[in-house]
Amino acid sequence: MDRILEEFISVLRISDVRVSVSESIDAMHAVQFIGYGNREVLKDSLSSVLAKSTAEKEIFNECFDCFFSFDGFSDKEAGAPQISDMEIQQEPFTLTRMLASGDSAGLTVLMIEGA
Repeated sequence: MDRILEEFISVLRISDVRVSVSESIDAMHAVQFIGYGNREVLKDSLSSVLAKSTAEKEIFNECFDCFFSFDGFSDKEAGAPQISDMEIQQEPFTLTRMLASGDSAGLTVLMIEGA
């Protein structure tokens, strides 16, 4: 399964959206067909496959918007303190470890909790 989709499904499950194996396979087929190029088509397609109830659709929308939104990040934000590689090695925070390991599911959960 596509790693991005797998991590997104993990975020949904952590957020109490029940996603079965067959629904995961259906989502994988949908992504193979439509791709990640059009955000709205992707959101509508995955929503129809993965979220069943009104409550699950609301959770899905929040998770999707957080998981597939990287517009707020830039390489160097104005006024943001810059952290050197040495500082990262000296202070292995959970967030730093998640960033370094590419754990986007964990990062998404932290972003949802932070919001």
